[in-house]
Amino acid sequence: FDASTARNVMECLKQLSAVGRTIIFYIHQPRYSIFKLFDTVLLMDKGKTFDQSPALGLLPHFNIQGYPCDVHDHPADFALDVLIDASR
Repeated sequence: FDASTARNVMECLKQLSAVGRTIIFYIHQPRYSIFKLFDTVLLMDKGKTFDQSPALGLLPHFNIQGYPCDVHDHPADFALDVLIDASR
């Protein structure tokens, strides 16, 4: 997919979830416009749940845990950095 097609697919999935469908998928390095469409983010490390929270609550949650995000960091990239740091 190109970025435009990926966003269109995500918007369609968002509409399906709004009418009660459960949508589960893996996406690698989503752009921010796509990340904002997520309801919940599940982060896993070595097959175990590391964090599960509302997508828009991810950064405040990590901030409370002592992992503040720089204003210009992408939330998905930041979450991966936290996973790497925490698993050391």
